[in-house]
Amino acid sequence: MPCYLELSISLKDSALARKAAAELGLVENKDYTLLGTQFSLMLEGQARLNQVKQRYGVLEAESRARKKGYSTRRQTQEDGTIIVTLRN
Repeated sequence: MPCYLELSISLKDSALARKAAAELGLVENKDYTLLGTQFSLMLEGQARLNQVKQRYGVLEAESRARKKGYSTRRQTQEDGTIIVTLRN
């Protein structure tokens, strides 16, 4: 029987949470639920949780940069690390 991790996170932007989940192929009401700004995950393993957190952080950084007039470029390394480059 698989072991699941269930975690609730309070977020500032539910649209970014949905986008991060979509990038990871998570299905709403199966892998996670979103009620207002409360994002509840039910994932198998800590690694998937870390991926969602990372993607949310990347999307938040890109969103803030664009609001300040920067363009962004995302680059994924072989080890899964994501580098976001800002340009004027």
